[in-house]
Amino acid sequence: MAHAYFATADEFAAALGAAEFPAAALRGEGSPVGPIRITHEAMSAEFFPVAGAQAAAPLRAPVSYLVHYHRPAQDEARFIAHYVNVHPPVLGRFPGIRNVICYYPLLPGGQWNDPTDIPHADLMLANEVVFDSLDDLNAALASEARRELRRDYHEFPPFSGRNTHYPMSRTRYV
Repeated sequence: MAHAYFATADEFAAALGAAEFPAAALRGEGSPVGPIRITHEAMSAEFFPVAGAQAAAPLRAPVSYLVHYHRPAQDEARFIAHYVNVHPPVLGRFPGIRNVICYYPLLPGGQWNDPTDIPHADLMLANEVVFDSLDDLNAALASEARRELRRDYHEFPPFSGRNTHYPMSRTRYV
Protein backbone atom coordinates (compact mmCIF):
# COMPACT_ATOMS: atom_id res chain seq x y z
CA MET A 1 0.00 0.00 0.00
CA ALA A 2 1.32 3.42 -0.86
CA HIS A 3 0.13 6.83 0.22
CA ALA A 4 1.24 9.85 -1.76
CA TYR A 5 0.44 13.29 -0.41
CA PHE A 6 -0.20 16.29 -2.70
CA ALA A 7 -1.39 19.80 -1.90
CA THR A 8 -4.23 19.64 -4.46
CA ALA A 9 -6.12 17.09 -6.55
CA ASP A 10 -4.78 18.79 -9.69
CA GLU A 11 -1.19 18.19 -8.53
CA PHE A 12 -2.03 14.55 -7.93
CA ALA A 13 -3.64 14.15 -11.36
CA ALA A 14 -0.62 15.84 -12.99
CA ALA A 15 1.75 13.42 -11.22
CA LEU A 16 -0.30 10.41 -12.32
CA GLY A 17 -0.37 11.72 -15.89
CA ALA A 18 3.39 12.37 -16.05
CA ALA A 19 5.23 10.27 -18.64
CA GLU A 20 7.61 8.88 -16.01
CA PHE A 21 4.81 7.63 -13.76
CA PRO A 22 4.86 3.80 -13.84
CA ALA A 23 1.16 3.29 -14.63
CA ALA A 24 1.90 -0.09 -16.26
CA ALA A 25 3.44 -1.29 -13.00
CA LEU A 26 0.43 -0.07 -11.06
CA ARG A 27 -1.82 -2.05 -13.39
CA GLY A 28 0.18 -5.13 -12.37
CA GLU A 29 1.84 -5.65 -15.74
CA GLY A 30 5.02 -7.70 -15.51
CA SER A 31 4.48 -8.70 -11.87
CA PRO A 32 6.96 -11.40 -10.80
CA VAL A 33 4.25 -13.03 -8.65
CA GLY A 34 1.68 -13.29 -11.42
CA PRO A 35 -1.52 -11.32 -11.94
CA ILE A 36 -2.31 -8.78 -9.25
CA ARG A 37 -5.22 -6.42 -8.81
CA ILE A 38 -4.28 -2.79 -8.28
CA THR A 39 -6.74 -0.06 -7.33
CA HIS A 40 -6.39 3.51 -6.18
CA GLU A 41 -8.44 6.33 -4.73
CA ALA A 42 -7.86 10.06 -4.43
CA MET A 43 -8.76 11.12 -0.91
CA SER A 44 -8.39 14.06 1.42
CA ALA A 45 -6.95 13.47 4.89
CA GLU A 46 -8.28 14.86 8.16
CA PHE A 47 -5.99 14.59 11.19
CA PHE A 48 -7.60 14.44 14.63
CA PRO A 49 -5.92 15.23 17.97
CA VAL A 50 -5.39 12.29 20.32
CA ALA A 51 -6.45 12.33 23.95
CA GLY A 52 -4.76 15.10 25.93
CA ALA A 53 -3.64 17.03 22.82
CA GLN A 54 -5.04 20.31 21.54
CA ALA A 55 -4.01 19.65 17.93
CA ALA A 56 -3.07 16.72 15.72
CA ALA A 57 0.59 15.71 15.79
CA PRO A 58 2.78 15.38 12.68
CA LEU A 59 2.72 11.92 11.11
CA ARG A 60 6.03 10.28 12.10
CA ALA A 61 5.42 6.98 13.93
CA PRO A 62 6.29 3.79 12.03
CA VAL A 63 3.30 1.46 12.67
CA SER A 64 -0.12 1.98 11.09
CA TYR A 65 -3.44 0.21 11.19
CA LEU A 66 -5.75 1.14 8.33
CA VAL A 67 -9.42 0.30 7.97
CA HIS A 68 -11.18 0.83 4.63
CA TYR A 69 -14.95 1.06 4.30
CA HIS A 70 -16.07 0.20 0.78
CA ARG A 71 -19.30 1.33 -0.82
CA PRO A 72 -22.25 0.97 -0.78
CA ALA A 73 -24.04 2.39 2.22
CA GLN A 74 -27.76 3.05 2.40
CA ASP A 75 -26.99 6.72 3.20
CA GLU A 76 -23.28 7.40 2.70
CA ALA A 77 -23.33 10.89 4.23
CA ARG A 78 -25.09 9.57 7.34
CA PHE A 79 -22.60 6.68 7.62
CA ILE A 80 -19.61 9.03 7.38
CA ALA A 81 -21.11 11.55 9.83
CA HIS A 82 -21.78 8.83 12.40
CA TYR A 83 -18.29 7.39 12.02
CA VAL A 84 -16.49 10.73 12.26
CA ASN A 85 -18.54 11.89 15.25
CA VAL A 86 -17.94 8.70 17.25
CA HIS A 87 -14.74 6.94 16.22
CA PRO A 88 -11.91 9.52 16.16
CA PRO A 89 -12.48 10.60 19.81
CA VAL A 90 -12.51 6.96 20.95
CA LEU A 91 -9.54 6.03 18.74
CA GLY A 92 -7.69 8.95 20.31
CA ARG A 93 -7.94 7.18 23.68
CA PHE A 94 -6.00 4.11 22.49
CA PRO A 95 -2.94 3.55 24.68
CA GLY A 96 0.19 4.62 22.80
CA ILE A 97 -1.73 6.32 19.97
CA ARG A 98 0.20 8.94 17.97
CA ASN A 99 -2.20 9.84 15.14
CA VAL A 100 -5.81 9.38 14.12
CA ILE A 101 -6.56 10.14 10.48
CA CYS A 102 -9.75 9.85 8.43
CA TYR A 103 -9.64 9.83 4.63
CA TYR A 104 -12.54 10.91 2.41
CA PRO A 105 -12.95 10.53 -1.37
CA LEU A 106 -12.27 13.86 -3.04
CA LEU A 107 -15.69 14.13 -4.60
CA PRO A 108 -18.99 12.29 -4.08
CA GLY A 109 -18.81 8.96 -5.84
CA GLY A 110 -15.03 9.12 -5.88
CA GLN A 111 -14.92 10.98 -9.21
CA TRP A 112 -11.98 13.27 -9.96
CA ASN A 113 -9.76 14.16 -12.90
CA ASP A 114 -8.01 10.77 -13.03
CA PRO A 115 -5.66 10.51 -16.03
CA THR A 116 -5.16 6.72 -15.64
CA ASP A 117 -7.19 3.64 -16.44
CA ILE A 118 -6.43 2.11 -13.03
CA PRO A 119 -9.68 1.03 -11.33
CA HIS A 120 -10.90 2.96 -8.30
CA ALA A 121 -11.06 1.22 -4.91
CA ASP A 122 -14.60 2.60 -4.43
CA LEU A 123 -13.98 3.63 -0.83
CA MET A 124 -16.45 5.81 1.02
CA LEU A 125 -14.17 6.27 4.05
CA ALA A 126 -10.82 5.13 5.39
CA ASN A 127 -9.27 5.49 8.81
CA GLU A 128 -5.69 5.15 10.03
CA VAL A 129 -4.31 4.96 13.54
CA VAL A 130 -0.55 5.26 14.07
CA PHE A 131 1.75 3.93 16.80
CA ASP A 132 5.43 3.81 17.74
CA SER A 133 5.57 -0.01 17.84
CA LEU A 134 3.72 -3.22 17.15
CA ASP A 135 3.44 -3.72 20.91
CA ASP A 136 1.59 -0.38 21.16
CA LEU A 137 -0.76 -1.41 18.34
CA ASN A 138 -1.45 -4.75 20.03
CA ALA A 139 -2.15 -3.02 23.35
CA ALA A 140 -4.60 -0.69 21.60
CA LEU A 141 -6.38 -3.61 19.94
CA ALA A 142 -6.77 -5.30 23.34
CA SER A 143 -8.01 -2.12 25.08
CA GLU A 144 -11.39 -1.06 26.40
CA ALA A 145 -11.44 1.65 23.70
CA ARG A 146 -11.32 -1.08 21.02
CA ARG A 147 -14.21 -2.90 22.69
CA GLU A 148 -16.18 0.37 22.67
CA LEU A 149 -15.47 0.77 18.94
CA ARG A 150 -16.65 -2.79 18.26
CA ARG A 151 -19.89 -2.08 20.11
CA ASP A 152 -20.40 1.05 18.00
CA TYR A 153 -19.74 -0.92 14.81
CA HIS A 154 -23.11 -2.60 15.42
CA GLU A 155 -24.71 0.86 15.60
CA PHE A 156 -23.42 2.01 12.19
CA PRO A 157 -26.02 3.22 9.72
CA PRO A 158 -26.70 0.40 7.24
CA PHE A 159 -23.95 -0.39 4.75
CA SER A 160 -23.41 -3.50 2.67
CA GLY A 161 -19.88 -2.83 1.46
CA ARG A 162 -16.98 -4.69 2.94
CA ASN A 163 -14.42 -3.34 5.37
CA THR A 164 -10.79 -4.33 5.24
CA HIS A 165 -8.06 -4.05 7.87
CA TYR A 166 -4.34 -3.55 7.22
CA PRO A 167 -1.72 -3.54 9.99
CA MET A 168 1.60 -2.39 8.52
CA SER A 169 4.90 -0.76 9.09
CA ARG A 170 5.30 2.70 7.64
CA THR A 171 8.33 3.85 5.70
CA ARG A 172 8.53 7.44 4.57
CA TYR A 173 10.25 8.27 1.29
CA VAL A 174 10.86 11.93 0.61
